[in-house]
Amino acid sequence: MSDLQDILNVNAKSFLNDQYLNYMFHEIEKEERAPFIRAIQKAFIKQTIGANQSYCIGDKATDGVRSLALMLPPQVSWPEDLWEVYTQKQEKILLGRSLTDTYDRFIELEEFFSERFEHFNAIDGYYLLILSTDETYRGQGLANKIMNILVEKLDREQKSCYLECTNSKLLTFYERYGFQALQTTNLPIIPANISLDLVPKVTFFKRMPKPLTSNQ
Repeated sequence: MSDLQDILNVNAKSFLNDQYLNYMFHEIEKEERAPFIRAIQKAFIKQTIGANQSYCIGDKATDGVRSLALMLPPQVSWPEDLWEVYTQKQEKILLGRSLTDTYDRFIELEEFFSERFEHFNAIDGYYLLILSTDETYRGQGLANKIMNILVEKLDREQKSCYLECTNSKLLTFYERYGFQALQTTNLPIIPANISLDLVPKVTFFKRMPKPLTSNQ
């Protein structure tokens, strides 16, 4: 937990333009969305760090955290108690501002992802929640380095890995590392009359481990 603030700083900046999060909070003026995006990322990070499945690249003493991946390990279910605390805070804030559609969307999206997680039996493997790089260090191949570490770990342990991607630019990136698309679909549309231009698609990916060779 000592690295929470550094990880949050990198991750929150990376997700300020995230299509999923900006759809979730689009009724809120853009300059006001940052605290909401930061809060939801902090909730994810605290839970993942608590499971001790964090991977970072960089010399923290000189550069801080540069690039990171956060995963839940196999057979570790979502910590519902922590998520309930966060959800209650969001309910109070959003409904207090009369943002009923935003709150309804927030709840529906989380239920949507939970249902898919169960449907695809993702709990049997790792769940890659977050992969992000500090804006200062982008373009240096750091995400590739982390992914190489992760796939080596997955193959060594013979474990699958599941993730959700709402950024179409990253589809080929994950495919390059052996992830296969399970389904591509629109996110739940709330309210029904919302402009479809605001609603991103999501692709659910799963990577099965490569068979071990005799010298592994």
